[in-house]
Amino acid sequence: MNTETRNQLSDLIKSARLEKGLTLREVEAKGGYQSGMIGRLENRKFDFTIEALVQICRGLDLTLKDVLVCLDIPTFIAEEDKERVVTYDTLRSFLANSRLEKGLSLRKFAQQFNTNVNTVQRYEKKQRSIYSFTHFVELDRALSLNGKLVVMAWQAGENSLQTRTMNKQSRHWEPA
Repeated sequence: MNTETRNQLSDLIKSARLEKGLTLREVEAKGGYQSGMIGRLENRKFDFTIEALVQICRGLDLTLKDVLVCLDIPTFIAEEDKERVVTYDTLRSFLANSRLEKGLSLRKFAQQFNTNVNTVQRYEKKQRSIYSFTHFVELDRALSLNGKLVVMAWQAGENSLQTRTMNKQSRHWEPA
């Protein structure tokens, strides 16, 4: 995997946090993220999952557009399907269909993506439970999708977090 994408995101997060004068703990509390993880992400020791990046950006008041600008991805793409609800199933299907439309076999695509066939298969077939945002940036670039896959990954992460929050709230519901 190309570490340039991870480094760009780490730099964005760290500079935004420092610019706002926030401590790591303040960002974690505001974004609802685990203690200590943001520091490790800022120091490039871990990759960003989609949901982690969305939560951290919430804590820093960063938008998808800020992330796209950081990664040199056209921002117009973020406006096109703003209201569409994207799930991880939608994201997987889009990835598989995009690969097939380009006429790429799993092996050829894995080589282009600089990974192995098993990784691509896990992303396409619901066998992957943690989705790396940086992988989707790189998959988007490998398929020349101009940010479409990146935006969908962000939307899927937002949708997943929203669903998880609603599920937590419904479990704590008490009758009047």
